[in-house]
Amino acid sequence: MYYKLYSDAAKSPSSDIIGIGVLLVDNHNQIQARFNGKAADNHEAEFKACIESLNFFKSKLSKRDYNKVTLTFFSDSKILVDSLNKRYAKHYQNYVNQILELESEYNLVFNNWIPDNKNHGAHNLANQALHDLN
Repeated sequence: MYYKLYSDAAKSPSSDIIGIGVLLVDNHNQIQARFNGKAADNHEAEFKACIESLNFFKSKLSKRDYNKVTLTFFSDSKILVDSLNKRYAKHYQNYVNQILELESEYNLVFNNWIPDNKNHGAHNLANQALHDLN
């Protein structure tokens, strides 16, 4: 079973409120979700968006299918993807550990950086989630 998972975060410039957008693609079918949260900065927001997206993905699967899953995770946050691939982040190690623990349940996970203009679905959902609060 092969899935693509996209996440993005949008942070309010005047507060610590964030919107999170998640796009799950399964055989050309899309499932969209948006969430809200809090983060001190944009980087923390992206780590939280990744965690939220992985939890969302997990909620859509049967536990017996975890070891059959190949997941490609996409984010437009270089610090997030680089940290996951290195398994280290100077200021965000707690988040890296949480994400790697979530990813360890699956057969294979690829973490990929994509440019902003390739992450429109998750980006739009994150902005919608942020504006839902206003």
